Amino acid sequence: MNAFKRISIAALIASGITVGTAGVAAAVVEYVGGGTWSHGSQGVAGAGVTWSNYHHGSVCHGSTAVGAYTVRDSAPAGEWSRAAAPKALGNNQTYWRTSC
Repeated sequence: MNAFKRISIAALIASGITVGTAGVAAAVVEYVGGGTWSHGSQGVAGAGVTWSNYHHGSVCHGSTAVGAYTVRDSAPAGEWSRAAAPKALGNNQTYWRTSC
């Protein structure tokens, strides 16, 4: 196999790996503040989402997702607070709180 074919095949494989992982979710589940917090980002800027979902069984609580813009949600005890925003190019952030 000549050098050009090897380089071409290597480039195709590398681009396939890159494209294949672009939509993988970076999700985390944590047990914080007496509740359960699921948060993360998925996809690419402009076509993805940043989310923050928080559940607490005994207090009013909320979650915030910061992407292309900020989304805040609140929920009573025992229900899920769900916030999702379009993913930005950078500085995507997620938060939880135990107040409404």
